[in-house]
Amino acid sequence: MRRWSKILFAMTALSLGIQAAYADDPNGEIHVKGNVPAVCSLGGWQKQSGPGAFVPGFDAVATYNSSDLVGADGFSALGPGSALTFHAPLSCNTAITWSFSTAKGALRLDATTAAAPGFARQWFYDLSAAPYTQGGSVVGFQPTLTSNGTPITESFGLGSGDAKTISYMGIVFSPIAQPLRMLAGNYSETITLTVSPTM
Repeated sequence: MRRWSKILFAMTALSLGIQAAYADDPNGEIHVKGNVPAVCSLGGWQKQSGPGAFVPGFDAVATYNSSDLVGADGFSALGPGSALTFHAPLSCNTAITWSFSTAKGALRLDATTAAAPGFARQWFYDLSAAPYTQGGSVVGFQPTLTSNGTPITESFGLGSGDAKTISYMGIVFSPIAQPLRMLAGNYSETITLTVSPTM
């Protein structure tokens, strides 16, 4: 009987030891974690104003009508009154770097034909681009450049405080009047906008 009592006492002591361990650390914790990636979402381009035809989208195409480009005598009719204005929705959750680049630096004849005296094969232009708030205010500043016939790339940055106010990106393409006759053919220029989150 005495032996049995010893075993029973030992088991009781073991049970009390387990309860004491739980009493020393009564709180269990669950840690819930996640990560929000830095994102910038640029939507498709829409034309806000300007002549000619337009196909909207992420890779949009604006086409001047022939009568927008030259008169019946072949002299240039394109000038500041023929400006094109585009908007694309833009939403970012962090600081951003944005840049725009041009393929040619002019609205230029696609063929490599040289222009004879008295003729031209390109229009230069003023180009401005900037992010805007929903109410139409420029976020940061609005850079404007004048093309000179060589491709251009410009980059800019905005802090997260400014970036959170952006609603859309706007670009204005404004041709500079050309006093000469224009060589016949297809003319083109490509403007590329890139927006990247920065941490």
